[in-house]
Amino acid sequence: MEQIKKAIDIVQDLEEKYSLSVEGTEQIRQQLEDFKVYIPLIGKFSSGKSALINNLLNWGDEICKENISVETAIPAEVFYGSEDCAWICRPEKEWMSFQEYLEHRDEITTENAEVVKMQLENEVLARFPDVALVDMPGLDSGYEVHDKAIERYIRKSMAYVLVFPADELTIPKSMEPILWDLNQYKMPMCVVITKGNRIADMEEVRMAELQKSLSKYFPGQSIQIFITETEDGTLGGFETFLEEMQDQANQLGRQYYRKKLEPEFARISNYLMSYLKNMELSLSELEEQKDSLQRDMEKLNATIRTELDAFTEQIPKLVNDVANDVQAALSEKMDDFVFDLLHDTDASSEINETVRKSMVSSYQNRVMGNIKKYLNHISKAISIGSTGYASALQIDMDQVCGKDISGVGRTATTVLGLLIGGPLGGIIAHVVTGLINKNNSERRKEARYRVQQQLSSSVFPAIDREVREKVQIDLEHTALEVRQIVEKEVDTQMEALQKALEEVIDKKQAEDEEKAQRRSAIEEDLRILEEIHEFE
Repeated sequence: MEQIKKAIDIVQDLEEKYSLSVEGTEQIRQQLEDFKVYIPLIGKFSSGKSALINNLLNWGDEICKENISVETAIPAEVFYGSEDCAWICRPEKEWMSFQEYLEHRDEITTENAEVVKMQLENEVLARFPDVALVDMPGLDSGYEVHDKAIERYIRKSMAYVLVFPADELTIPKSMEPILWDLNQYKMPMCVVITKGNRIADMEEVRMAELQKSLSKYFPGQSIQIFITETEDGTLGGFETFLEEMQDQANQLGRQYYRKKLEPEFARISNYLMSYLKNMELSLSELEEQKDSLQRDMEKLNATIRTELDAFTEQIPKLVNDVANDVQAALSEKMDDFVFDLLHDTDASSEINETVRKSMVSSYQNRVMGNIKKYLNHISKAISIGSTGYASALQIDMDQVCGKDISGVGRTATTVLGLLIGGPLGGIIAHVVTGLINKNNSERRKEARYRVQQQLSSSVFPAIDREVREKVQIDLEHTALEVRQIVEKEVDTQMEALQKALEEVIDKKQAEDEEKAQRRSAIEEDLRILEEIHEFE
C-alpha cells in the first residue's frame, strides 16, 4: 500500500501547490487509514457463520453471538488491533472497552445500531491484520435492514465467504440473487461447510453437487471448499484462505484505491497539460481559447442534460419493462406455486425469490443498459470538444454503474416483505378448504383451477402494483443520483481546465503590463538621452 500512499501524497501536494481542491484525495486518505480487506460471511440464518468466527478465534467465549434472534442480528466486523475494544455505529461511532461491549451487547439491535466493529488482540487475527471478517445477518431474515446491510458490504468488500451447514448443502433461493450479483464483481471467494460432523456418508457426492450448483453462478471458476466443525475445533484449512487474502491485501488495496484516485489523476494531469499548452499561446489566442472553452462547457452541459433527460423520459417504459419481466417470471413458475399451495406448503418464499431474481436480472439488462447508452453519448460529446482539451475528460462508468451507486437494485430488496403479507394472507385458504382433502379428481382439479385463478387475479396483480410503485421511485432516485455524479465529475475536471487557462491569461496580462511599464520606462530613458544629446 506504500505506492498508493505515495501516489496520494504526490497528487495532494500538487493539488495544494496549484490551489486545486484536495477534498477528493483527503477522503481517500482517510479511508486508507482504516483500510481492511472486508470479507463478509454470507449464508442463511443458523448456518454457522458466528460459530465459524468463534471457532477460528479460539477465544473461549462467544465473540460473535450464536443462536440470536432475527431482531438482534446486525453486521459485526472482527479484526486485529493492539487492544480489545469495540465501536457501535449508530451511525456515529461510539467507542467502548470490549468488556463494556460484552456487558451491553444484548441491548444492541437493528433498532439502535447499524454495525458493530470489534478490534481484538488475538494471535489468530494477528496472522492476517489487514483482513476484517464480517458476521452478516442471515439472507432469509425478511428484514429490509438486513438486505440493505448485505448490499452495502457487497459494494465495499474485496472478497467473501459462502457458508453452508453440512446438513443443507443446497443453494437456498434467498442466496441466488446475491450469487448473481457477486459474480459480476469477480472477487476472491471460498465456501465453508459448517457442522461437519453432520455430513453423511455421501459426502463427496453432495460436495460435488454443491460445486456443480455453484458453477452455474461462477462458470469456469475454481472454488475452494473447507469443512469445519465447532465441537472439535476443526477449521479444514479455512485459515489458509484468510492468509491468502492477507498476502493479496496490498494488491487488492492498490486496485481498489487506484480506481478511486483516477478522477484526481485526471484532474491534475489535465490542469498541468493545459497550462503548458496555454503558455505557448498569445494573449489574443488565449482569449479566443477561453471563449471556445466556454462554448464547449455550455455544449457539454446541454448534452448531459439532453441525454439524462432522455433517460428520465424512459423511466415509464423501464418501469413497465421491469414489471412485465417480473410477471413473466411469476407466470413461468405458476405451476410450482400452485403445487406448493395445494400441498399445504408456504409459497411466499418462492414467490419472493422469483420477484427478486427477475428484478435483479431486469435491472442489469434494461436499466444499466440504458444508463450506459446515454453515458456513451455523453462520452462521445466530450471527445469531440473544439478546445482540444476535452478529449482528456472521462466519465467513470464503473462509479456510475458499478458498486458505488446506491440506487440501482434498491427496489429488489425494499419491495420484498411487502408483497406477501397482504396478497397471500388468507386469500388462498378459503379457496382450498374442503377441496384438496377430498379424494376426488374433480375436486382436486377444481381446487387447482381456483388457486391458479386467485394467483392470476389477486396475488400477481397486487405484486405488479407494488413493483411498479417501488421501481418508479427507485428509477427516479437513480436518475437523480447518476445526474449528480456525472455533472460533478465533468464539472470538476472542466473547472481544472478553466483554472489553468485563466491563470496563464492572468500571467500573460501581468507580463504584458510589466512589459508595458518597462517599455514606458525605457522610452522615458531614451527621451532623456535625446534631450541630453540635443543639449550637447
